[in-house]
Amino acid sequence: MGYRRLDKHILKAIFHRWIESQSISRIHREEGFDRKTIRSYIELFEAKGLRPGLQMPDEDLDCVLQELLPKNTRGRNKRELLAPYREELLRLVNPDASSGDPESPAERPAEVVRPKTAYLILVEKYRLEVSYETFKLYAREIGLTAQSKRAPTRLESPPGQETQIDYGTVGTLVDHHNGKARRVYAFAAKLSCSRLPFIQFTYTQNKESWMESNIAMVEFYGGVTECLLIDNLKSGVLKPDLWDPQINRGYAEFAEHYRTFIDTARVGKATDKAKIERLIPQARELFRRLKAIHPTWSLDELNRQALLWCRQEYGRAVHGTTGIAPMSLFEEQEQSLLKSLPPVRFEVPRYKPVKVHPDRFFTFEHKRYAMPENCRGQSFIARESGGILRVFDASYRLIRSYPVTEQRVCWLPGDFPKSREALMQGAYPRYLLSRARTLGPAAERLIDGI
Repeated sequence: MGYRRLDKHILKAIFHRWIESQSISRIHREEGFDRKTIRSYIELFEAKGLRPGLQMPDEDLDCVLQELLPKNTRGRNKRELLAPYREELLRLVNPDASSGDPESPAERPAEVVRPKTAYLILVEKYRLEVSYETFKLYAREIGLTAQSKRAPTRLESPPGQETQIDYGTVGTLVDHHNGKARRVYAFAAKLSCSRLPFIQFTYTQNKESWMESNIAMVEFYGGVTECLLIDNLKSGVLKPDLWDPQINRGYAEFAEHYRTFIDTARVGKATDKAKIERLIPQARELFRRLKAIHPTWSLDELNRQALLWCRQEYGRAVHGTTGIAPMSLFEEQEQSLLKSLPPVRFEVPRYKPVKVHPDRFFTFEHKRYAMPENCRGQSFIARESGGILRVFDASYRLIRSYPVTEQRVCWLPGDFPKSREALMQGAYPRYLLSRARTLGPAAERLIDGI
């Protein structure tokens, strides 16, 4: 039977049944309280001098029964510690409910966080000694409790089998390089077996940033799983398809370098990667929590703290599904099954589509490169990595390569007539003199005089 709170009206009903000489069993059936509880109150009635058949005014009876009621109300000392921060809690979790002036810069709400994150902010910011259970009681009183949501379907994987990866927007941060507020994204990954996460905050989601974060991820884990399950974002997938997705060429090279495979989730099917979907809101709350506590930190400082959170706070807490801390499960079962990293770190390539102009040059990173005569007007794919620029056709057949130097105009010997090469090199006068010498001394003197 569930717990029932005993109030004055119920106790009065038990008293009246007792003075009417009803048995304890009948009172139990009618009022629904345990026989031991009823017997203990009858003993209290008798200790107060009450007995069956006794007549008492209602006012006196109420006073006696009030004294007999259990004093089981909880103390509020700890919850009172949170009362001075009520408005700050409302601004953090529910700015619309705050009584402050929303136009005032001091009262302007920060980015909204969840109640548990607000609790962590207050505890760390003001050094409060308040348990999370006490905070939850106070949160219910002022209406901070968030509504529960249905959890996504979980698909379990063996150790070393799969890593789920995704991006999520987490907020804004002032870039220390230009002083402007920029949008911040979280590159998030999670091992499907141990649930050990990896989080890196970035300003962009371009291909280079995507691959740099993937490299940082495998170095954080100290190995790589059999496959990487990703969303159909443009940085990783050029053309989504259920059976034959077209993977970004640079990302495909990354997978080949680390001997792993790329698997893509179905378009619009978040449950295919439910584990990482759950991590995105947690990464967002972590970013806003760190930003609230350390508002002057740079992105690099936030990332260092995020890795500590992955290893210690999240990694050492017991996971609700597995019943084991992610870091412990990783160290005991999954770490040894990851593929080892190659001795050479993958260098992120830069790909760019280029078109050869009528003068037989194309432009890449503000420099001009020459192509053979039969390439005028055609489109190619330029790839720069390791100080080498390579040019491929549509079927990735190598056409030409150049070393990347400070020279802004590059060509190979024999690409152009000698007269044009001399003109491009600024040595056209010397070229004319050399041609005049072949015609005789008079021609040489004429050209030299010019």
